[in-house]
Amino acid sequence: MTTAKETHYVYKITNLNPIDEEQYYIGVHTTKIKTPETDGYMGTSKYLDEAMNNQGSHNFKKEILSIWKTRKEALQEEIRLHELNDVAVNTTFYNRSKQTSTKFDTTGTKIIHSFDRNKKISEKLTGITHSKQRKENNRNAQLKLYKNGYIHPNKGKKLSDEHRHNISKNHAHISGKDHYETKTILIFDSSDNLRYKTSDTFSKFCEEEGLPTNKLTLSYRNGGSPIYSHSEISKSRAISYGYGNYIGWYAKIEED
Repeated sequence: MTTAKETHYVYKITNLNPIDEEQYYIGVHTTKIKTPETDGYMGTSKYLDEAMNNQGSHNFKKEILSIWKTRKEALQEEIRLHELNDVAVNTTFYNRSKQTSTKFDTTGTKIIHSFDRNKKISEKLTGITHSKQRKENNRNAQLKLYKNGYIHPNKGKKLSDEHRHNISKNHAHISGKDHYETKTILIFDSSDNLRYKTSDTFSKFCEEEGLPTNKLTLSYRNGGSPIYSHSEISKSRAISYGYGNYIGWYAKIEED
């Protein structure tokens, strides 16, 4: 039973120096500590624990995303963020499953392959586009799934007015005039020199300049984390993708 002394919060852990694709972890925690910022809890994921043991906890930053009055509301927000980021299959997250209202959903959970295998898969798929027939087959498969009784875990659920208000308050940076796509993006090299500045559509700009779009997007959305660290594994990965010149680069939203 929840007590008045308990604090419920949703948090994100970021690996500041990732040596593989995993960089983030989103979780929920209940504590009797009044200020969650001082709570030393770092999650229960064995994959995150393994990374922290190998790299040291000093390479990981924890931030409080939102605070809730009840555990149920905190879980609802965790579910929303897990769905938004599709953490079960998104290889930038240490989460191996998505939280649902009753349990963790491992449907479609990502399979972690070695770097060499990932490289071969990437090379094999480069330039491949799906035919209209294949797209239609995928669409029909989804329709059949729902026709056979599949129900999305969030279907029919309505958020309370207070929950909606708190979402708006805690995530104002991703909506309206504060949305990141309305901001000017600054791109720096590994020596902190400003190399690019753009207010245009970011993906289009990166494509025109030959920059690693996805990595730089993740970088500015997460406060300027390096797109490739200086570890040997990360360097090898960058070079294999043709981005060896961008090791240590990062992007940030220009402050108003």
